[in-house]
Amino acid sequence: MNDSFRDLFSILVRPAGRLAGVQGWLRNSVWSEERFAGLSPRDYLETGERMARFADDLILSGAPQLYDELVAAAESSMSLLAVARQPKSALVVLDGSSIRELPLILQLAGQTGFTAAEVRYAVAGLPSDTMSFVEQRLIGKRVAPSQLETRKELKEAGIVARYYDSTIRVHELQGLGDSLLLWSSFPDGTYMNFEAKSSGHFEAIVKQFDVVWKNMVLSIPRGFRIVITSDHGYAYLNSGYDSEFKAEKALTFLENNRSRILGPEEASPLEIPELQYVEQRRTVMLRGRVKNRPQGPSANKVYRHGGMSLMEMLTPYVVLEHESSKGGS
Repeated sequence: MNDSFRDLFSILVRPAGRLAGVQGWLRNSVWSEERFAGLSPRDYLETGERMARFADDLILSGAPQLYDELVAAAESSMSLLAVARQPKSALVVLDGSSIRELPLILQLAGQTGFTAAEVRYAVAGLPSDTMSFVEQRLIGKRVAPSQLETRKELKEAGIVARYYDSTIRVHELQGLGDSLLLWSSFPDGTYMNFEAKSSGHFEAIVKQFDVVWKNMVLSIPRGFRIVITSDHGYAYLNSGYDSEFKAEKALTFLENNRSRILGPEEASPLEIPELQYVEQRRTVMLRGRVKNRPQGPSANKVYRHGGMSLMEMLTPYVVLEHESSKGGS
């Protein structure tokens, strides 16, 4: 066991408060700025996902209480509506952006004249999918992001929303108001591409990120406080990167999905260790990096979301200020 995994083990054997330690371990040892700068995108992805796989299996087998901490963190997370409605602020949601892209976000910020006032991990909604995030963190209803531009909940809060349906989509943001919500379908939409069958897909994401950055972030008026986050992450579940636990009973119960909402009279499967039951939402989620077998177009894709792994549940959260705007200038 190397020093990094010894550090992780020492965190997981604590009696409580393990989540903050695990987040620090991921940021400093796995998805660090140093590793991102020193490795090719493919090597950064593959070595990082192997470490994340080890962590998820260790949690599932020896520290399952961490899942309860993830649930508590998700349920106590602040409303992003309050963030978006602040004067001269722009909330940018990069749909499906994982914590593995956090160093890339920070790199682009530095290259384009921004300073990071706050950098941390956030937590997805329950389960870790888009509609749950919109309901739990924004408007209280399960609405597709493409419909946010017309929602009265945002208009009544004085927030102007814009949806970016492709990497090349551009919106004129000058003069729209002082509170903006900008939602990009990138990188989530790219996971339906053919290349999402392999680790090469992450290389494609890295190449496209600067286009999205230019069309979204750099179009925000000067002087705005910018918050960049995501609704959920993705776990890379190619052969050798998925859990050693096969969890057939769990997959059968979930019908090979990564989460499921129970019916009104349906009992919770508390006896299956690979499942996390979220009682207040009548929701069951697949723990860790157990590889499910979905049907349809996504069957051969190796990036998945909707469950309770570290990579699905933890998301980036970055507050940016333009260097020329510091100190009120």
